[in-house]
Amino acid sequence: YIHNGRLAWLTAGINLICAFIFHYGNAPFSLKEFIVDGAACGAITAITAAPAAWYILKRMRRQGLLPASTRNDTLIRLLPRSIWGFTLSLLLLLTPLAALICWLIPAWYGLTNCSFSGFIAWKLLYSLALAALALSLTILRYVQPDCLCSDDPPQTGTQEIKIPCPANCFWAGYMQRLPWISA
Repeated sequence: YIHNGRLAWLTAGINLICAFIFHYGNAPFSLKEFIVDGAACGAITAITAAPAAWYILKRMRRQGLLPASTRNDTLIRLLPRSIWGFTLSLLLLLTPLAALICWLIPAWYGLTNCSFSGFIAWKLLYSLALAALALSLTILRYVQPDCLCSDDPPQTGTQEIKIPCPANCFWAGYMQRLPWISA
């Protein structure tokens, strides 16, 4: 929607630069180093991806280029409207998520150490995945109707917003079918 690919590669590039600065020459990498680096990658991704996407969306909103109708997502609307509050929320979500992924996958496959080139390949993969998630959540948050300002022009965009959490629709429908919830 906003050239997510470029922003995802930019975020992954920043993560790779940090990997070269802090980890070059430290091979072999243990599982502990994977976990610590995963947490750092989650934090860096949140701090770089959310403000960049917000800035682009803010410009698009002022030009009236955002979609005219967007699905009103109540869970996403619970997140802060302020970019710094949202970035902090995203940081608190992505940091433990990345650390968990960086512990779970190597532990599952029995990897106890890794060379620097293997570490860089792994970091590139999960950096891109985290950046895609962060960008999708940021876009979904800032196209919500509660983020529009009174002086914004009418939005005339026609592109569809991708929902990064498809299970949300399932659980919302499931909860409404429960007899003690739907009164």
